[in-house]
Amino acid sequence: LRCEQSQTDPCLLIKRNDEGEVILLIVCYVDDVLMSGKPEDIKEFMQKFKKKYNITELGRMKKHLGMWYEWKKDEKGEPYVKVTMDEMLEEIIEKFEKVIGKEVKIQNTPGYPGKFLTKLKDENKKLRQEDYRSIIGKTLYYVNKMDTACSNAIRELTQHLEAPGEEHWKALKRLIGFLKTRKNIGRIIKRPRELGVVGWSDSDYAKALERNSISGNICTIGGSMVYGTSKGQKCVCLSSTICGNKHISTGD
Repeated sequence: LRCEQSQTDPCLLIKRNDEGEVILLIVCYVDDVLMSGKPEDIKEFMQKFKKKYNITELGRMKKHLGMWYEWKKDEKGEPYVKVTMDEMLEEIIEKFEKVIGKEVKIQNTPGYPGKFLTKLKDENKKLRQEDYRSIIGKTLYYVNKMDTACSNAIRELTQHLEAPGEEHWKALKRLIGFLKTRKNIGRIIKRPRELGVVGWSDSDYAKALERNSISGNICTIGGSMVYGTSKGQKCVCLSSTICGNKHISTGD
């Protein structure tokens, strides 16, 4: 049963054969365990595992950490996995509409193009801070896992957890309206033809009010997107020469 622990993620365990080849990837989260590898290697490992621990086998993964996994085939008969979080999405929308007391209209974009949120000058005018934090927390989790298109909008909203005002609630309302269009979209994960890592990165030129640039990046493995984010840079931009596009490939 001996496995090595990943140096970058302590929840990831790696099982190798006698030749040093990776045969199993094992992910542990509290009392949930996910395994990836050849069926015969998983079966052999499980037989040994059961001798030491009392476990329940749940078969092919269907739900984990709020995400649903559908195993399908495309028109060519090639298998793929569709990952969705529609239950959490519905929960976010319902909670927001309950807080404001009315239905939110559908929006075409998650934010207002060309506009930036400002800090609330008079903290006496802050509105429903506890509700704001709760909705932002759930939405942030959903966006980070599922919807990169909303990364910049949620990034701005998280800057105002201490004193949300009317402007911030209006921006949150627009984001919720956009999320209404995202039901059943999810992410598609296909078997990679080449296990290469490709990343894209870009940034604006000091468009934030504090003159900091905003960076965005997307990372794919084997053609499937696995990570995307929007972050404010810590440095102040004084020249447009440090901003630009990057295309990075690490190979296999």
